[in-house]
Amino acid sequence: MNLRDTYKEKDIEVYAFGSTDIGVSFVIIFEGITIFHAGDLNYWSWKKESNDAEITQSYDMFDAEIKKSHYRLKTSVYQCFLLIQE
Repeated sequence: MNLRDTYKEKDIEVYAFGSTDIGVSFVIIFEGITIFHAGDLNYWSWKKESNDAEITQSYDMFDAEIKKSHYRLKTSVYQCFLLIQE
């Protein structure tokens, strides 16, 4: 799938959203269950290798993509990423 593509068939819907890399992220709705797959969406932050401006830019790109996909989600994607970051 490409950015902004939608696939719908019977009990499944798949929406492709952007990422912070070359691929996409997905929202999948199957039989009333909503799943977010980050794909190439990530908050790329390497404090030892990036300066403050690069870290801020990376966060802003991540935040913008999450907000675009959020209207399809019932809970905050940030909760999932906070668990991974720790």
